[in-house]
Amino acid sequence: MKKVLISALLMPAMVAIFFAACGGPSSPAEIEMSIWKQVKAGNYEKAVTIWFDNSVKAEEPDKEELKAGIKEFSGKMEASIKKKGGGIKDVKMLEETISEDGNSAKVICEITYNDGSIDKQTGKYVKVDGVWKIDPKMK
Repeated sequence: MKKVLISALLMPAMVAIFFAACGGPSSPAEIEMSIWKQVKAGNYEKAVTIWFDNSVKAEEPDKEELKAGIKEFSGKMEASIKKKGGGIKDVKMLEETISEDGNSAKVICEITYNDGSIDKQTGKYVKVDGVWKIDPKMK
């Protein structure tokens, strides 16, 4: 009886963990931090891929154009970071602000580079069909 009760109590938690793990980042802050985590690790193409995958798109991009774009943007990102000591020392989430209507958000991160310089980066998000998306055009 104890085994059945324990199983009945643990099953919903296990299912929730499974879906949370498979679903990827679900909040603007999680998306932003997943990008910066890849940048910090030097995985620039992965960071740019996460950015593209989580961005508002007017239309579905051509796969070859997308590959070329990812390569180009990751190269620019890497060059920019090399100018600041060659890497990122730390990334801190400073703020996640979700609008009252729940359809837009702003995320502010503080990036500390290996040379000691610090930048604040702001990500802007909108909800599209119930999913948070980066909106690079949002002001």
